[in-house]
Order: sequence, then C-alpha cells, then structure tokens
Amino acid sequence: MNFKLVTSLNKRLFEHKAQQLINSSLDLKYPLDIYHENSYENVNLLFPFNVNSIDLWKLPQYSFWIKNFINSIDCPWNQPDLHEGRVKKAQAKFWFRKVLSITHAVLNSNTDYVIWCDGDAYFQKPLDNKFWDFVSKYDVSCIYRDLPHIESGFVVYKVTPSTKRLMREYMGYYTTGEVWKYPRWCDGSVLTYLLEGKDIGKFKNIDYKNNDSSDFDISDYFNHIKDPFKEVRDREN
Repeated sequence: MNFKLVTSLNKRLFEHKAQQLINSSLDLKYPLDIYHENSYENVNLLFPFNVNSIDLWKLPQYSFWIKNFINSIDCPWNQPDLHEGRVKKAQAKFWFRKVLSITHAVLNSNTDYVIWCDGDAYFQKPLDNKFWDFVSKYDVSCIYRDLPHIESGFVVYKVTPSTKRLMREYMGYYTTGEVWKYPRWCDGSVLTYLLEGKDIGKFKNIDYKNNDSSDFDISDYFNHIKDPFKEVRDREN
C-alpha cells in the first residue's frame, strides 16, 4: 500500500523518553515525515537519515505568517482572560502546529494515504490487509470517542479531493477565527467539529465500543501511550 506516516516533534517531545514512534516506524520500514521546529527553537535536532524531516517554520506556505499569527495578542490563546488557563484553550497554539503539519502533509502528498501518528505511540504489529480493507472504505478513519472529542493521535487520511478540501477547512477554523466560537480549541476538538455528520471510519478502542462501529480494534496495531507527553505539552508555548 502506498502510504506515509506523519508526525510532529519539537525538541522537548523528540528527546522525551515516551517518544517511541521513530524507532517503531523504522523497525517496520515505514516511510516517516517528521515536522519539527528547529528554526523557531534555534536548535539542530539530529533525526535519523532515513526519515524525511521538515521544518514547519520554513515552509513557504507558512513562513511569512506563522510566527505573527501564533504569537499575536489578537489570538485568544494568548489572552488569559479569554482562555482562563484551560489547557484545551491555552495550549491551542501548540496543537495548531499539528494542524498545520497534517494539512501540509495531505495537501502535498504523493501517496494514497497519509497516516498521522502522535510521537508518544508505537506500532504493536504491521498494518495488514484487514487494516487496509477497513480504511479503504473511508476518506478519514480515526479513533472515535463520543465525548469529549475524537482521539486525534492516530488518523488515516485517504488522499482525495474531498479530503484535501477538509484539510483546508481544518486549518481554516483557526485562520478565520471560527474556532473561538467553540468550547475547545485543540486539534482533536476541531477535527470533531469538522467531521460531524460525515461518514468516517471509526476505530474501536477502550473508549468506544458502540454497535455502530465495526469490530475493528485499532489497539491491535497501535499503542498510544499518551499520558507521559502531557507533562511536556501542558507547558508548551
């Protein structure tokens, strides 16, 4: 199957002991794109030679506006009286980098599928025919939860014109200011708003076992550790 894995890692996430995605992907010989923030953080992370590293802050689509937008006092995530210290709002400018990475990956992909993987995760076994048979039915497949929002740590995007349109809308929630109308501003919440009412692939995991999902359990393939990275993410700026 023609696909690539995509993730984003800044210095603190790259060096964290919970970061297992790189080795996990390389062990399976899966192609991996890593979006990073070297130029913004003024660091030089040394990624393995057989991954594709991309400096998010130097991409021509973003470089002329990303810093001003993320750091703008006009963005409510920089206004304590508006986000009131709530993590899903105060740290939204960190998760927005993830949205930019996903959007760029899908819009510029030369593969049939783009699979977003959070860095604090690893593969438990290779993606097999059962997996591909499931995701081939949908433009987007994700770990579904009814509340509070989709688990956005593992999302499969089939690269189609409609998916590319969704990606522009995904980024547009932030760049148009639409996101400020909603109770949560993180990437998973915005993905939930974006996909509401659409026919998507719903992976089962411990948080979702309703009858309207197939019996496909993504935890057979993918383990999202999640909690260890929180100590870093909750302090991002």
